[in-house]
Amino acid sequence: MNIANRLLLSEFVSFPKVLFSSMKDLDLSISESFVLLQLWYLIYHEKKLISDEDLVEALSSDENEILEILAGLISKNCIGYSEKNGKMTYDLEPLIESFFMEDNNDSLVQDNKGKIFKSFESEFKRLLSPIEIDLIDEWIEEKEYPENMIFEVLRVAVSNGKLSFKYIDHILIDWEKKGVASQKENQEHELNKKATKKTTVIKEIKTNKKSKYDDIYRN
Repeated sequence: MNIANRLLLSEFVSFPKVLFSSMKDLDLSISESFVLLQLWYLIYHEKKLISDEDLVEALSSDENEILEILAGLISKNCIGYSEKNGKMTYDLEPLIESFFMEDNNDSLVQDNKGKIFKSFESEFKRLLSPIEIDLIDEWIEEKEYPENMIFEVLRVAVSNGKLSFKYIDHILIDWEKKGVASQKENQEHELNKKATKKTTVIKEIKTNKKSKYDDIYRN
């Protein structure tokens, strides 16, 4: 646990005060803020990893409602999650680190990531699952796909009526191999590929074409 976590989970800093003063900037609903408060309370007092079952029990709420709120908080980069022994657990590290973030580049990355999450949720007309959020994180942080390329592939998927993360991931991999970042570049690449193939075929035909006088000249 870094110094930021230790401070906000100690008696010296009021997490509720910091959270409420940041609600507007973080675009948090009342329900999301309340779940964050409960999560902080359980972590601070019970000193353990908190699961969705712990939150359901503590809040006496419907499990599906809690899971939906948790998915929204993950997409807003307010909570972290991990899986252990088949159980999902949650922490406040992303939110706490954002309170102490000083690097403008990191802040910009988080803002851009938030825009991508919102665009996908808008097109899919639902909140993203933790696995889907993890895949988008992989696109941005590990594979380093450009933001405009991800948005472009999402538009292609929408226009083709194929709203599937598997389909989108396949296109991103294909475009990366081709070195293109837009539908226009991809179409131009395919046209050039066809033109090159056609030229090659024509050359092969000319090379292999046998003249009717070839046998006479050979004799």
